[in-house]
Amino acid sequence: LMDEREALLEDCMLAFRRSAGLPAQLRQCAQGAEPRLAEVLSRLQDEGLIAPGAAGSLVPTQRGWLMGNEVFGAIWGLA
Repeated sequence: LMDEREALLEDCMLAFRRSAGLPAQLRQCAQGAEPRLAEVLSRLQDEGLIAPGAAGSLVPTQRGWLMGNEVFGAIWGLA
């Protein structure tokens, strides 16, 4: 069974499988449970895999779609 922290990280990871990306509210909640998420998301942005989207969300870039396993693995690695 997953604990709440792991479930939030899984939700974040799965959010990047959608074009809408990671909503700001989910990101904030997940960062409260796992503060290292902010560093991982910043690194993924620096690598050009995710970018700011609408209403404070983070969305996969074209490169992020092609290298989705890098995005998913970086987030799930925190769990």
